[in-house]
Amino acid sequence: MGFGGTLRGFCERDLFQEKAPMFEAAIPFMWEAALLADDILELFDLPAPGKEICIMWNRVLWIEHKLETMPMPDLEARWRKMYNSLSGYFEIPCLRERGPPFYRPLHYLVAAFLEADKPERETSAIISAIGDFMSTVRMFHQQRLCEDQEVRGRGRQWLKSIGRRTRKSLSPRKRTRHSTSVSLLSLSGEGLRAPLLPKGWEEGQRSE
Repeated sequence: MGFGGTLRGFCERDLFQEKAPMFEAAIPFMWEAALLADDILELFDLPAPGKEICIMWNRVLWIEHKLETMPMPDLEARWRKMYNSLSGYFEIPCLRERGPPFYRPLHYLVAAFLEADKPERETSAIISAIGDFMSTVRMFHQQRLCEDQEVRGRGRQWLKSIGRRTRKSLSPRKRTRHSTSVSLLSLSGEGLRAPLLPKGWEEGQRSE
């Protein structure tokens, strides 16, 4: 999924704790992106590669199976053509805090089109319809992103406001004829674009 052994180390050995916020954002995003690919297959009546849902699909095993009936150069040529046709229409919005780019859904759709092996004209029509569908998805995502940014902005403003009041309350008070002391609390400080068929694919799904 793009994390290499980092996610495994985080889950199994309690390592890389500083990356916890990224994992918390990335994992739901990847799950939703995979479900989106599943929905597209159902919407446009495309076969599921390897008869698996996107999140469970093993691209290496799928490639090995295809190579039993198709030479590697032919598979690479067909993959590249379909990838180039589809990649401009199927673009999943991704934020930096959600981790590395997630190519599995796109690869899954490319494989689905190769499995379907529909006539070129029908394939082009489906790809165009997917582009329209994704435009709606991006509009929804942008609205949700703006709302999220607004919430974060309000949170930052609230924290700044609290910080100003806190600093003011902890600052040394002016001397008056009724008080010649300085706040002990304030003095102490307390309270303060992806490979098509990646090199070395037979060794594992390194780009996913």
